[in-house]
Amino acid sequence: MKKKTIITAAAVVMVLLAFSVCSARDWFVRPSGSSYGSGDGTTFSNAWSGFSSINWTGIAAGDTLYVAGTFYEKLSVGKSGASGSLITVRGNYPGYPGVIDVSSGDAVSLHGLVYVALDGLTIDRAGANGVEMQSSNRCEVKNCNFYRIGQSGGTVFGIDGRYAQGMYIYNCRFTNEKGAFRGSGVTTSLGLSGNVATSTIDKCYISGIDVDGITPGNDTVITRCVIGNLTNMGSHADGIPIQGSRVVVKQNVVYDCTQGIYPDTFDYGTGSVCVNDDVVIANNLVYQTPAMPHMNGISCDVETAGQASMKRLKIYNNTIVGVDQYGISVGDRGNGASRLEGLEIFNNVVVDCGTYTSSGNITVQASGNIANIKIDYNLVGEYRVSRANYRFQGQDMTLAQMRSNGFETHGKENPTGAIFKKYAYQGSGNDLSLASGSPAAGMGSNLGAAYNADINGAVRGAVWDAGCYTSGSSGGGSTNPPASCSFTLSATRAAYDSAAKTGTAGVTASTSSCDWTAVSNAAWITVTSGASGTGSGTVSYSVTQNTGGSNRSGTITIAGLTFTIVQSATSVPPTSVTIKPPKNLRVM
Repeated sequence: MKKKTIITAAAVVMVLLAFSVCSARDWFVRPSGSSYGSGDGTTFSNAWSGFSSINWTGIAAGDTLYVAGTFYEKLSVGKSGASGSLITVRGNYPGYPGVIDVSSGDAVSLHGLVYVALDGLTIDRAGANGVEMQSSNRCEVKNCNFYRIGQSGGTVFGIDGRYAQGMYIYNCRFTNEKGAFRGSGVTTSLGLSGNVATSTIDKCYISGIDVDGITPGNDTVITRCVIGNLTNMGSHADGIPIQGSRVVVKQNVVYDCTQGIYPDTFDYGTGSVCVNDDVVIANNLVYQTPAMPHMNGISCDVETAGQASMKRLKIYNNTIVGVDQYGISVGDRGNGASRLEGLEIFNNVVVDCGTYTSSGNITVQASGNIANIKIDYNLVGEYRVSRANYRFQGQDMTLAQMRSNGFETHGKENPTGAIFKKYAYQGSGNDLSLASGSPAAGMGSNLGAAYNADINGAVRGAVWDAGCYTSGSSGGGSTNPPASCSFTLSATRAAYDSAAKTGTAGVTASTSSCDWTAVSNAAWITVTSGASGTGSGTVSYSVTQNTGGSNRSGTITIAGLTFTIVQSATSVPPTSVTIKPPKNLRVM
């Protein structure tokens, strides 16, 4: 019995030790000079006093460090985590937001670390970079705000990920809301050659900063970001300048910058080149407002006669509207044989581009022949300037001329009627979802699962629309409401007697940009106003007198919903009857 008891007790002790080692812990740091003094960091009330007081040796993989309050010193994270057990630095302790404000140098350093996450921090000012994470691997920055970056000048970034790989940047905001933002937004994996761990930048907002929005190196995915209103055009402020291979840019909105999306190959120096092979640009919206002097949409450029190349470049399902230079432009400045190969341009809407240039919707210009080039299913149009929509190998071309060269078999040129509900450059918002009856509806080619979601994530159907939006849930039904729209009716039914009547039905749309129509399905019901509309509205109708001998019902289809009207049959007046009082009735 004693032996068994001893073994059992030992097992319990081992379990407790294992639990104490493996369970994640919370740690706390408060600004230096707080009333809490310098503690051991184990509780909020006994927090470390300032970043220099943190004992990183006690923090283990899987632990969380809460940054509570405003700090005027640099945070240098001193330890790596492990796969599946990141060390997380949080700035969202209730009532004590984590803010770092430094007038010189970087605000946060993750240099060379592995498996560290920053979550919910605010970088209110940095003399240099907001977060310096060069040579890091599989680190994360989530839900963070960046203001007043680069106050000391120089080449700086909100997040400096040069020589880093496997980065995950999610839901971060980079703006000039608190003063000049003198750097770029994010850079990833620049300077690394060959395949590296893929970095992802998702759902970030970048506005009003001085230089580039997001600069990806090799193996980067950029999705669902909004980038625009870049301020320093003298510094060539570009939305997404791509300087690497195996890059995917999809479902982003880019506006008001020098180049919207910009694969740009060039020589870094002897033995070092920027190559843009296997780049995909899909389902993006690129536009220009009147405040912007000049802008290119998707501009792809091979700038070198050296070893740089641009092979297997795919440009699909994008909408480029109103930029006054080139809409989609692919060029080769090299001498001798072209280094462009495998170019595909499909399902794009490119309208009202190039008013500042001699031609501008779709331009391909190379110093030599381009092998394996495909251009088809694009919708192009000019509504402000009458001229050729294409420029191919130095010649302005119409759609017919492009077809004679083997391109745009299914393309459309100079379409009549509205394409979108609104044009961003006309100052009416940036919602460019397809209008009912748009020529872009149902004209695209099904490109497969890799491209089957529009800019809002709506899945496209068997018949695809051109451009970054889907006109309906089935993808290509031009009479359907946009997939991102929903509608409700104030009532679904009305009842009347047999006389001629008028009535109304209210329509409530999920957004002010949603199109809808109202159509009567019965000869005795007429839609008198509100046959179509955008946003919420009212449909007015009239019904004729029911002269038949039975009740009747009919419907109006409003925004895809059914409104039912029931009308009674003509009433028959009763037969007149004379009633005589009884002879013996005595009136009192």
